[in-house]
Amino acid sequence: KEIWILHNEEHKKAILQEAEILKQQGFDILIGDKIRPDIIARKENMVYAVEVEFNQPNYLKYQNNKIFNDVIWIKKEYKNKQKRTFKNE
Repeated sequence: KEIWILHNEEHKKAILQEAEILKQQGFDILIGDKIRPDIIARKENMVYAVEVEFNQPNYLKYQNNKIFNDVIWIKKEYKNKQKRTFKNE
């Protein structure tokens, strides 16, 4: 079962893609977003936080982590960067 609360379709696609790769590598996964981490992956009695990042990762985020055995950081780049314009510009 997957429950989604997402802010960006490209981010959603990236998380799904990485989750599928992790499944193929033998991980059991739970997909989040809007909560942290993006993915929780479990393999061989180890639990991993998986972060799919499009900006500079905040590596200190899990510095005092006592929940996860390790953190997997996956860096992505936006394929379709869009310039945002505002009414007052």
